[in-house]
Amino acid sequence: MDCFVKLRKTYNDDAYKDVIRAFYFIFSLHMLSSKNPNLWYVIIFSIAIAFGFYFYNPLPLYFLNDDFIHIPLSSRGILFQRNSLRPLGDLSLHLDYLLWQKNAWGYHITNLLLHVVNSVFVFFLSNQLLKKYSAAKNNLQSTAAAVLFFIYAFHSEGVFWIIGRSASLGALFCLPALIFYLKRSEKIIYFILSLLFFIAGLFAYESIWIFPLIATCISISDIRKFKRRPGTEILFISIISVLFIVHLILKKQLLGKFAGEYEATAFMNFDAIGLASNALKLFIRCFVPPILNPIYFTFLGAILFLMFLFIFFLLRKRIKTLAVTYTAFIFLLISFLPYLSLGINTHTVEGERFEYLPSAFASLLLVQVIFVITSNRIYQLILLSSLLAYHAIHLNFSNSYYTTASFISEKTFEQINQLDNKKRLFIDSLPIEYKGALIFRSGFDEGVQWLKEPISVDSVFILTTKGNNSDWKNDFKIDSLKLIKVPETDSILLKNPNSAVNYKQKRFKQINFNIETDAWFVYLNNAMQIKK
Repeated sequence: MDCFVKLRKTYNDDAYKDVIRAFYFIFSLHMLSSKNPNLWYVIIFSIAIAFGFYFYNPLPLYFLNDDFIHIPLSSRGILFQRNSLRPLGDLSLHLDYLLWQKNAWGYHITNLLLHVVNSVFVFFLSNQLLKKYSAAKNNLQSTAAAVLFFIYAFHSEGVFWIIGRSASLGALFCLPALIFYLKRSEKIIYFILSLLFFIAGLFAYESIWIFPLIATCISISDIRKFKRRPGTEILFISIISVLFIVHLILKKQLLGKFAGEYEATAFMNFDAIGLASNALKLFIRCFVPPILNPIYFTFLGAILFLMFLFIFFLLRKRIKTLAVTYTAFIFLLISFLPYLSLGINTHTVEGERFEYLPSAFASLLLVQVIFVITSNRIYQLILLSSLLAYHAIHLNFSNSYYTTASFISEKTFEQINQLDNKKRLFIDSLPIEYKGALIFRSGFDEGVQWLKEPISVDSVFILTTKGNNSDWKNDFKIDSLKLIKVPETDSILLKNPNSAVNYKQKRFKQINFNIETDAWFVYLNNAMQIKK
């Protein structure tokens, strides 16, 4: 310590003073860390959490895509929408509407709060798994898993997109259902609580459908490892299975089918190759960002597979210490099952809500791997810091995509609300998405009817759509249309519920543009140009 004091007296130059202060600060941290060995973990986790809240900032985010369909319906108390049985999600939007009305940032605050709660559940799930299969809790590992899940970059839709909260609601019930099921042997109340969360989750999102299978795996493991009574475990699984079957029958009675074509086409067509391909994509995208070049994506997928293979081969003799690692890996694989027919986009962030619940198990897995392969705290800190930095970087990218998409959507409706006495809107090059962050792939018409104040527009004509808007930035501009004469058209796009894009071409004899009653919007050259 004296050497630092002497140095501070010797050097009076500001630059030297700054250097000395930096060394003094690092030395102080080192002294503190020698007394508190977890200090560096606390610092790293605090920085990661701060970055997470910074990137999840709800203020610049707006309504997008299906938000314009589901939120207006939910605001009127309609809880069964679009042939789905997710009333809890619709109810959450209804409550949001009562609180926030048409202020989008309020809905995004709810999304963030749901994500924070789920991160806490990841902590408790990790602790329960460690207590059960490693005979001891480990708050450090559990905290690392929770922080990693909080900042995990590849479940962006579940947080950044309002309707994407269906995925976080599914996790909100699935994670505690698993936590209490792991504790069921302690008190019967834990099994009852597990059932209640499972039942609630069935009315939130289909990701909860994995619970019966995971519960079965837990029961089988407990019979073998802890000599549980097979009869008792069979009874538990039977009760869960009956509840699940009753739910499916209820869904069939209410909706006419167990699952829609959108969710189950590959299963109904027995497309084994497609299902296997989707499983690989889901697994790889759980750890790898979207990549435009399919060759690079395949290459990274192969590296990922070899890394996992090498780690498990290296640690194959340490079965007892790997119990939680294997459990997390099995849970991860099972969690992809509800999305096998859907797959995920490997080029953009579209579909990342399907990775929300799997990323909880991926966080557990990655942290377990780090703590199993090395007990050296310095190496653990380096690996954890690298992993958190990797996700922080890619979370920043996802944030920029959704911020840009929100900016375009918000500016569009700001301009629509400035229209006076206009009865018809002509929309040319309607933006569909920005690098996977959906903008107006559906819901534009409903958005006009919901957000236009006062309501005056009675017709919206979609002339063309633009799917790839990756060149649009945050400096998206609003210009008056320089053309004196707006072109007439004989072809428009109409809503098509059977299409993913939701529009189909239809020809008319001629549609004439009237400057008195119409407005023409065209999205070109990083700007929206308007003739009104």
